[in-house]
Amino acid sequence: MLAPDTISSRYYIRSCQQDKVLVTDARQNNQEIILSQSFFISTDTIQAYPELQNLSHLDADRLKSLVTPLQVLLIATGRQQYFPSPPLYRKIKQEAWPIEFMNARAACHTFNILLNENRQVGLLFLIQ
Repeated sequence: MLAPDTISSRYYIRSCQQDKVLVTDARQNNQEIILSQSFFISTDTIQAYPELQNLSHLDADRLKSLVTPLQVLLIATGRQQYFPSPPLYRKIKQEAWPIEFMNARAACHTFNILLNENRQVGLLFLIQ
């Protein structure tokens, strides 16, 4: 018999589309939150970033501030997987920041899996 997943974080993703994400807040009686602009989510934080609509709006300082407390930062780039500019990608590799670029669906699934493993994970979801 399979045991149900138990996610101990405050937030987890219920469904994911390229232009919106449905998040459940476990501390608010499983209230559902619809996010339709770019955002960052971690185990206990949701922060809107409407100015970040694609990878060209990201810079090293912003990435450093997001990734610092995490074991891994996932970046959802929409329907397809995209990568940052070569200079920014070099900076990520030089600093050995644990950042992964994924399409939206893969990033949402991976986020929930890592939450279930009690990992310190964050997801920056870019919505155009």
